[in-house]
Amino acid sequence: MPATFASMEDVRDWLEGEERDYNAGVALYEVHGTSTVVRKLLALGETEFTRGKLLQALQQLVSTVPVVVPVPAPVAAPLPAPVAAVDPQRRDWFAERNYLHAQLGLVATDAERRELAFRILALGDLIAESYDQAAGRAPVPPPVGEPSPGLASIQDEGEIRRRLLNLRPQRSKLKTRPHRAADLAQVEADIYLLETKLKRDGGESQL
Repeated sequence: MPATFASMEDVRDWLEGEERDYNAGVALYEVHGTSTVVRKLLALGETEFTRGKLLQALQQLVSTVPVVVPVPAPVAAPLPAPVAAVDPQRRDWFAERNYLHAQLGLVATDAERRELAFRILALGDLIAESYDQAAGRAPVPPPVGEPSPGLASIQDEGEIRRRLLNLRPQRSKLKTRPHRAADLAQVEADIYLLETKLKRDGGESQL
């Protein structure tokens, strides 16, 4: 007689019972067991050895019956998060920056390229700030720089302009390197001091 899921319950009940009657166990094996050798051994009567063999044989029967595992109900996938609307101002800044990048190799003079580069850097700052505002992050205040020693004593307009020509490209490079924020702060302090000198001395219109 083939074993079924329901008939195995009797075997499990016998194994979990306290008395474990030998004859009842042998009868269960006669119904569900398949080994002729074990059947002949159990028919010899109850001894410590045959009782142990009966227990082992019935445990093997139970262990070979597959356990039906309930299939969990499918879980609905969470709805995707709504896509945030594109900020129209930020979109315009991206478009302008891309356009200016394309123009860098087309302008005729270094002065024009420098002006475009300054605007590109400024647009990058505006874009980064707009993302911070959208995420609710407060912008980190930049470090405050001090002008280089001796710079305040320079009075010659030509020397001031020469230094500004060197400092402005440095500022552009440093703006792309956040880990050098302190150096950028000093360069900007130098530029501010020198530009202030020119404005004060009437050279503003020539910058």
